Amino acid sequence: MSNVVKNAEINLGMPAQEWDIIGTSSLEIFDKYLSSGGLNYTKINGATIYLADGTKFYIGPTSSGLSGGFCKGLYYDVNGDKKPNEIGRDQFLFYLCSFPEYANCNTCISGFSTYLYRNAPNRDYFLKWCKEGNSNEKGYFCTHLIALDGWEFKNDYPLKL
Repeated sequence: MSNVVKNAEINLGMPAQEWDIIGTSSLEIFDKYLSSGGLNYTKINGATIYLADGTKFYIGPTSSGLSGGFCKGLYYDVNGDKKPNEIGRDQFLFYLCSFPEYANCNTCISGFSTYLYRNAPNRDYFLKWCKEGNSNEKGYFCTHLIALDGWEFKNDYPLKL
């Protein structure tokens, strides 16, 4: 997903934080922005885009309005429609945010990002919350943990597929 957004930023000549996503439908975001990132997709079903490699992603609202309505969630599923369909196990959450200057989001940054906590002290924090989480955010910190680990699953990654 990161490469798709980076390619779209280059092709559009505009960073993701300047994309007009507030009040924009998921399909409009895909058509206007993400489709220029070089995705090889096979079909679109509602807000879900199926990719030729068997993966899919869904563009939707973020959980619990944590981002104040200025973000869309990009839920990337590494094995398409196959189970278990759990955040942190086979689905990974990214944010696409477009903030006005006054907005304050502690779990995301303007542009493209993972779900994070700005005041988190270190990798151990993300490992703990990836493993334990809470009922509203179970698995959400896992995407950032993988990012910290260079986009690979380390031996101590807690949620195996």
